[in-house]
Amino acid sequence: MRKGIWKKMLFEKSSESDSREAGTCERGAWVLWIGEINRRNTMKKQELISFLEEFAPKQYAEHWDNVGFLLGKKEEELSKVYICLDVQRRSVEEAIAHSCNFILSHHPFIFQGMKSVTGDNEQGRLLLTLAEHKISVFSMHTNFDSVKEGMGDLICSKLSWKKEGVLQEVAPSSEGMSQGIGFLYRGG
Repeated sequence: MRKGIWKKMLFEKSSESDSREAGTCERGAWVLWIGEINRRNTMKKQELISFLEEFAPKQYAEHWDNVGFLLGKKEEELSKVYICLDVQRRSVEEAIAHSCNFILSHHPFIFQGMKSVTGDNEQGRLLLTLAEHKISVFSMHTNFDSVKEGMGDLICSKLSWKKEGVLQEVAPSSEGMSQGIGFLYRGG
């Protein structure tokens, strides 16, 4: 699938004519119906993962962050994507209700090393539920905050502000521009 299609699906507001491509769930989370957009009607999760890793490389993440592909099998077919801020009980239940097999979250739900995965705590129960339903999880956190057209740029475009610089450089982009955490913006 072309990079431009993914970008449109994930980061641009859908028009009424695109309403069959994406729908909202409770609390404003997005569900993308991949099969309706993809004319081949088959797509591996790896295709989306490759786009996400190219769009917001791990090198732009803070050293303490845990971004990227956190759970699942890359070679499985992709059906629907659930997009949310946090992977919590309610978002997992909504992903299941909408037959999603991929969750794209901003905050990583596996943040520190785990000693065991059991039903004795909420994180263990979530991991077991996700695995039982073959739902993969990919998180873009500080790498998405740092990348061009990422979190800061999306918010500022809605406010009609202009980026003037980076507060803390993480890495230069392929275009040689500074990428980092915290941007300087000018209103109006």
